[in-house]
Amino acid sequence: MCCYKIEMQYGEMYQCPRENYKNSDFCIFHYGYETDLKNYDKDKITEKENDFNNAFEAYLQNLSLPEYNFIGTLFPNIGFRLKNFKKNIDFRFAFFTEKADFSNATFSEKTNFSNATFSKKTDFSNATFSKKADFRKATFSEDTYFSNAIFSEETDSSNAIFSEETDSSNATFSEETDSSNATFSEETDSSNAILTIQSNFRHATFQHATFKKNADFFNATFKKNADFSFAIFTKKVDFSFATLSKKVDFWHATFLEIAEFNYATFLEKTDFRNAKFENIVNFENSLFFSELSFIQSLFANNVIFNNTFVNYLNLESPKSDSFFYLTDCCVQNLTIKHNQFKYFTFINTNFDAKKFFKAHKIVQPEKEINPRETVIAEEIKKVVNIENKPQKWDFANNDLTNFSFIECNLEIADFTSAKIQNTHFDNCQFGQFEGRSVLYPHKNILEIKDSKEKNEKLHKLQFVYQRFKRVLMDNHNFELAQQFNYQELEIRRTLSNKYTEPFFLYLYKKISNYGTNYVYPLLWLLGTILVFSILLLYYNERFVLCLYKKISNYGTNYTLLWLFPTILVFSILFLYYTESCVLYLYKKISNYGTNYIYPLLWLIPTISIFPVLLLYKTWNFNITKISCELYTNTLFALLKLVSPIKISSSYGDSIFNEYINNKGGITIVLIFYIVVIALITLFIQALSRNFKR
Repeated sequence: MCCYKIEMQYGEMYQCPRENYKNSDFCIFHYGYETDLKNYDKDKITEKENDFNNAFEAYLQNLSLPEYNFIGTLFPNIGFRLKNFKKNIDFRFAFFTEKADFSNATFSEKTNFSNATFSKKTDFSNATFSKKADFRKATFSEDTYFSNAIFSEETDSSNAIFSEETDSSNATFSEETDSSNATFSEETDSSNAILTIQSNFRHATFQHATFKKNADFFNATFKKNADFSFAIFTKKVDFSFATLSKKVDFWHATFLEIAEFNYATFLEKTDFRNAKFENIVNFENSLFFSELSFIQSLFANNVIFNNTFVNYLNLESPKSDSFFYLTDCCVQNLTIKHNQFKYFTFINTNFDAKKFFKAHKIVQPEKEINPRETVIAEEIKKVVNIENKPQKWDFANNDLTNFSFIECNLEIADFTSAKIQNTHFDNCQFGQFEGRSVLYPHKNILEIKDSKEKNEKLHKLQFVYQRFKRVLMDNHNFELAQQFNYQELEIRRTLSNKYTEPFFLYLYKKISNYGTNYVYPLLWLLGTILVFSILLLYYNERFVLCLYKKISNYGTNYTLLWLFPTILVFSILFLYYTESCVLYLYKKISNYGTNYIYPLLWLIPTISIFPVLLLYKTWNFNITKISCELYTNTLFALLKLVSPIKISSSYGDSIFNEYINNKGGITIVLIFYIVVIALITLFIQALSRNFKR
């Protein structure tokens, strides 16, 4: 009897029951092994080839056998092409010394290749496995082909070793596929996987698998859970156009080269928890209809999301040493916590699924080109038809240093207690409330009925507006900074416990809209001048005449001495407040000193003023003249009070001193002066802010 004996799984021992071949210690199926059963004699393999083929064919014709037993068989050069194995077939520990050609073969019952060794090329293309196929711990030393193969039930290749290229393109895996701990040393091709026509993985498991060359899952379809946890992809991995219908796990997976997920579709949760990306990872035009999680993931190179839809993006404690881009994307919900991103850029990204899919023209395809488009269309309908779905971008309590938001819709972005000192905002859209921009969740807070809770949240929001105002000023977005300043002061007025602050803030709002409107102060200024002109005229004509004399000697002397200090004072005021107004005037007068035509045009009307001044002294005194010059006269009457310089004319001084002791007149002058200066300041403030836009 054959002396081939081997320990099977769980300590079970197998003893070959066949007769010996040519007075050797082994049967025809095991003839050629050395004594240690680890090596074989090539000459003996060649010697037995013809006899082996005859014995193999005779064995297959024996209908009384319960199953085909080829455990540990040492196969010479033999073909299995187009073979039909109608019973369970056992190739455990079998050794194929030459090419193993099972192309177009049919395995009607269970097939077991566990621990088998394929030393040359292996071809299962177009093969049909009607029952379970077991390739556990099998070793494929050269290229292996499963293209167009059909696996109707479970397929297990866990702990298998694929040393060269592996091709599963257009294969069909109808039930669970387990490749956990498998090693793929060369390129792996599982491309073109769609339904039963092309490659279809149902509950694929690649735990701890190692792909030493390119891993190609192009257009693959995973109908149930796909598990790549702890997998190592040493070369490029391509999931482009793949469809993953159930949960996908890449826990602790390592991607050493480029990872491509272009146009991939993920219907349920996709988890890259603790995954490590050493090179570029690309999610362009992909669709994630559930959660996409990068918890504690590491990105050593750029991460690209372009035209990508994500239902929920979870970035909790990730770390990136390069750029993280979201361009033209739709992210309905976003959470970022404890991030360590070097650079993070949002470009034209929003949360509006209807708008996104309308722009991509795939909401309702005109015709169903393939099942993948049908699946996508159904998922899109679910997403866009959900009304009042809660959406939020959560940046609260995060460090957003070196984040950039360019042309993004930030209506649902929560920046509460976020660090945004070095964050860049360019042409972003925020929420609107009463015609002005507001931060999230301003409108929601105002709807809270509990006053204590409402005030606490408004207090936090006030500080967010303060930080945003400073950042927007640094970004030269002065218009939006004004609107956020308005909201900050509104909250401050609401929450203030001081007695006078709410009153003055209310006046500040009514007079100039918190310094954002220069028309209001101008109207108040004109009204003030008119009112005080009437009051002064009504109060005492002699007082006005006295001022008129001091300023221009009843119109017989030029008032340039008063004009120059006035220009000086307001020039200093302009410079003190902001240089933007001066630069604006510099631009308008001479185009920053580059145009000589503009100054010439300004010079002509300036020169024309002097003839008017010459005619000025010939004017007769009348009330209209007094009204026109009232503001100037009154202003410098106050200067007379505080100036150490005494203007001569004893008659004028005596009249002035007589009326200077009149407390009613002086009170009116002082009030007028204070109000006018305040209004002019507000006017300049609002005007300069508008120049900055």
